Amino acid sequence: MNCKLNDRAIVTRVRPPSAPGKDAAVRAILGRVVRVVRLYQQDGLPFWWLEESISIPELNYSVGGIEDYCLTPIRGEPTIDDVPTHTCDPLTIPEPSET
Repeated sequence: MNCKLNDRAIVTRVRPPSAPGKDAAVRAILGRVVRVVRLYQQDGLPFWWLEESISIPELNYSVGGIEDYCLTPIRGEPTIDDVPTHTCDPLTIPEPSET
């Protein structure tokens, strides 16, 4: 699961459109910031109800829920668990040669 209840998230993926003209919906949805408020299952996938539907007036269509895998949560500052545990080799700068 990417999101947790009440997370804000960015829509980073969209299921391929299943009907002609829905590519406009994809363009309208990608990059939107949403808040997820209720988890449910659809087609065996975890979906989130959105706090506010995304309206797409030109298609007379609105999106009220999005698959979890399409969302990237925004959770503020990274915590210690988010910091990589590996270390990098220090950069070695050679001494200048005398000429």
